[in-house]
Amino acid sequence: MHIELEKRYTFDGIEPNMLWNTLKDAQIIARCIPHAEDVHVEGSAIKAKVKPPYSFIRGRLSIEGEIVDVDDTTRQLKVKVKGSSIGSSFDAMLTISVMQEGLITKVDADTHGLFRTLPSSLIKKVTEDAADRFMSCIRVEIGGSAATTAAS
Repeated sequence: MHIELEKRYTFDGIEPNMLWNTLKDAQIIARCIPHAEDVHVEGSAIKAKVKPPYSFIRGRLSIEGEIVDVDDTTRQLKVKVKGSSIGSSFDAMLTISVMQEGLITKVDADTHGLFRTLPSSLIKKVTEDAADRFMSCIRVEIGGSAATTAAS
């Protein structure tokens, strides 16, 4: 199943360059992966085990991510992510664009195995929840309160 999502976040009171520099730091990204355990960072690559709080995901997901493109001119970051669990996997490309009023996240993902049997609305909801938790953590890392979702 193929999934595409786009969501806007506002970071009131945070300078866009500070937000941009925070998002380029693989150590910070790793600390902000929701429900992550056993996290390892090497350069721009991140490996982690994730135990999502959802009954339809059995065991822990093994996640591998890597920052594959950083464009300082447009302040756009691309992260390739792969995840797998018992009988299920996904491949995703995350694109984060920092702008004056906040940022836009785009997720382009394919699910495989048992994940393909789940309704796309459920996969989208889980993805949005993870993105919201991630962005709230980024805000805290910068020193502010939780990020807010902008109306789309």
